[in-house]
Amino acid sequence: MKTRNKSLSYLFLVIGIAFIFNCNFVTGNSLNFSNSNTTVKDTDGNVYQTVTIGNQTWMVENLRTTHYNDGTAIPQVTDSLAWLTASSDAYCWYNNSTSDGTVYGALYNSYVVNNTVHQLSPKGWHVPSAAEWDTLITYLGGITSAATPLKESGTTHWSTPNSGTNSSGFTALPGGVRHGFPTLYVPGQFQYLNQDGGWWTSTTVSGEQTSYWMFSNSISLQTINESLNCGSSVRCIMNSKSTGVINLTSSDVTVYPNPVKDNLSVSVPDPQVQTSIQIFNLSGTEVYSSFVTNSITTVDVSGFTSGIYFIKIISPVSGVVNRTIVVTK
Repeated sequence: MKTRNKSLSYLFLVIGIAFIFNCNFVTGNSLNFSNSNTTVKDTDGNVYQTVTIGNQTWMVENLRTTHYNDGTAIPQVTDSLAWLTASSDAYCWYNNSTSDGTVYGALYNSYVVNNTVHQLSPKGWHVPSAAEWDTLITYLGGITSAATPLKESGTTHWSTPNSGTNSSGFTALPGGVRHGFPTLYVPGQFQYLNQDGGWWTSTTVSGEQTSYWMFSNSISLQTINESLNCGSSVRCIMNSKSTGVINLTSSDVTVYPNPVKDNLSVSVPDPQVQTSIQIFNLSGTEVYSSFVTNSITTVDVSGFTSGIYFIKIISPVSGVVNRTIVVTK
């Protein structure tokens, strides 16, 4: 009887240790990260390494493209007052220095991130939502400690003291900020290079944009709702996959030109079987319908009457993306 009790006790001990180890694995304490051995290229030709962390694949560098993924140029704004008062998309380099941009990436205002006509991320990628950042942070142990495995180690780019170990391979760099608040800081001022890094999400809250921040002297992250005119970094995340099929998100679809007169281009990366485009007029009448067979579909709208039309891009796997266009004559 005593021998049996000892055996049972040993068995429970083994199970307990296995359970604890498994819990640590799930929460990210056991490092389950891998270089994805893939790269992604933006419209400017910049090539970015990637890393898979849990079920997400991220760029390992801050975005530095100066064009949207359809080739449209993003306006560069160097003047401080013009940056502060901008009501449309703009980017800059920290201190207007392209050499800083090569290392730390570009700083974008939120109008760039929120542009629904032109998409910032390379096709098949998107600016992550706050929920996607939260998934990353939770996997790495939570917001109070996840900055440590996310930040690049050493003090080549981060000021001392730097708690970063970069054990995740994310290689977060402190690209600083260009202030967009008219009263709290010097308008349009650059600040905190090498000390702080802030990354936009695609999530808006009460007229502001959510961003995530890391600091050289902290192991935690901070969520901040920024002014739309703030200049922050961007990290892109690959569109999620289900059974090898890339999910379609709003940030992937580009419809141009808009307004349009003759030929409308609808860009859908890696279209799935039975993905379709439907166009409706203001009365709700369908005026066009076709299945998508190529990444760019050209629609002849020269026979449409002038006015507003609604486009639905329908994926059998990942739902519906809606767009509005204006047809002119």
